[in-house]
Amino acid sequence: MDSYAILLTTHVLTVPIAVGHILLFKEEPRGAFGWIATSLLLPVGGPCLYALFGINRIRMRARKLTEKGHTSLTLDAHRLSGNRVDLQSVPVELSALNETAQRLTRLPVLDGNHFDLLRNGDEALPAMLEAIDAATQSICMTTYIMRADSMGRRFCQALVAAAGRGVTVRLLIDGVGCLLSRRHIEQWLKGSDVQLAVFLPPRLFPPSLHVNLRDHRKLLLVDGRTGFVGGMNINEKNLNRADIRNPIQDLHFQVSGPILNQLREVFCEEWAFTTGEHPELPDALPLDTGANALCRVIADGPSLEQDRLATLLFAAIAVARESIVIITPYFLPSRELTAALAGAALRGVDVTIIIPQKLDRVGPQWARSKVLPALLRRGVRILTQPPPFAHTKLLLIDSQYAVVGSANIDPRSLRLNFELGVEVYRSDAVTRLAMYCDDLFKVCTPITLAELEARSLAVRLRDGMAWLASPYM
Repeated sequence: MDSYAILLTTHVLTVPIAVGHILLFKEEPRGAFGWIATSLLLPVGGPCLYALFGINRIRMRARKLTEKGHTSLTLDAHRLSGNRVDLQSVPVELSALNETAQRLTRLPVLDGNHFDLLRNGDEALPAMLEAIDAATQSICMTTYIMRADSMGRRFCQALVAAAGRGVTVRLLIDGVGCLLSRRHIEQWLKGSDVQLAVFLPPRLFPPSLHVNLRDHRKLLLVDGRTGFVGGMNINEKNLNRADIRNPIQDLHFQVSGPILNQLREVFCEEWAFTTGEHPELPDALPLDTGANALCRVIADGPSLEQDRLATLLFAAIAVARESIVIITPYFLPSRELTAALAGAALRGVDVTIIIPQKLDRVGPQWARSKVLPALLRRGVRILTQPPPFAHTKLLLIDSQYAVVGSANIDPRSLRLNFELGVEVYRSDAVTRLAMYCDDLFKVCTPITLAELEARSLAVRLRDGMAWLASPYM
C-alpha cells in the first residue's frame, strides 16, 4: 500500500471519530461546524488538530483530580450551621435571585453577619496581620499570589509566630501564582510548625502541567471569629505609599458571623483536595443583634457541571430593574454576557462597567477594545478608573444586592479557575458598596464609541488578534 492510500485510509477512519466527538461534546454550533470542516478538509491533520486543540480537557482533568483527592470543591448544605433566612426576609424583588443561588449552591443565605469594606492594602493588610497576631486556635489562609517582598515576609513571620505559640496554621498557595516566590516562602517558613501546601504545582516528573486549573481564591479565617475574602493578593504594591512603584487599588472584605461556616467548608475542601487531609476547624462565633448582612458563599471551579458564578451573573442581570454596576480589572465578556448586558440597557436599566484606564498587561487591554463597541451602541456606560491600577471585583444590582470575591469577568475566571464569591443582600454593607460606586463615578472617565471607532486599521487588527486569544489570557 502506497503512502497516499495509507493517508486516505487513516483519514477515513479518523474523521468519523472526530466528527462524532464534536457532535456529542461541543456546545456551540459555530465552533462545532468549524471543527467538522477542519476535520473533513485537512486529511489526517484536521482530526489531529481537533484532538490537540479542540477537546476541552479542563473539566475532565479537574474531575480526575477531584476523584483522586476524594473531594469535589463544592459545598453541601447539611454540613453547615448558621442562621438560615426565611424567604420572606429576602426582599421580594430579589427572591427569584435568591432561589437561583440556592439551587446553584444548595446553600442557604445566612443572616446575622458583619460585613466590612477594607480599601486598599493600607486597611486590609494590617487588619489581616492583626487578626493573625490575635489568633488562639487556628489560622487558615489561601492566596493566589504571595510576593517575595516585604509584605510577603511580614505575613510569613506572623504565621510562624502564631504557630510558635500553639496555633494550628495552614497556608495554601497556588502552584503557578506563587511560582516565583515559592522558594522564599518555604525558606521563611522553614523550621516552623506552619503547614504549607501548594495547589497543583507544575512539574515535569511525574507530569503535572495543569496551567489552567488554578486556585485563584483569596481567603483568611481566624478562630471562627473573623475572616477576610475578596480579590487582594499579598503584595506590598497594594499599599498607597510614595515609595511603591506601580501601586494597586483594591477592595477587600472582613466578615464575621455564620457565613464563616460556609467559608470554612471552602477551605477544608481545598485543603483536602491538595493534601488529602480533612481538617477540623472551629465553628463561627455568634454575633450581637447589630449584625444584619445576609450572605451566602458561591464556590466555583472547573470541576463543577455548571459555571456557578457565570450563571449567577446572568440571573442577577435578568432581575435588575434600575441599575447594574460591574467593577472588574479584566473585562472580556462572552457573546452571551454582552447580549445580556445590552438587553438590560435596552429595557431601561442603567448599566455601568468600570474598568481600569490602563491594565498591567497589554493583551487584555487590546482585546477589550474589540468587545466594548457592541455594548456602547446599546447604551451601556463604560467608565475607566484612573491610575493606580484598579484590581477591584464587584457586581452591584439596584443598590440592594452585591457579589464580591476573586473572579474577573473573563473566560479564565468564569470557566477555568477555582474562584470564590460572596453574595450580600440588602443591608448596610450593600449601601456602603453603593456609596463606594457613587464616589468612583465622580473620578472616572467615560469611553465613547467615537473614540473606539477612531482607532486606525492597524490598531483594530491588533485588537482583533488579541481578542481571538482572549480565552487564554
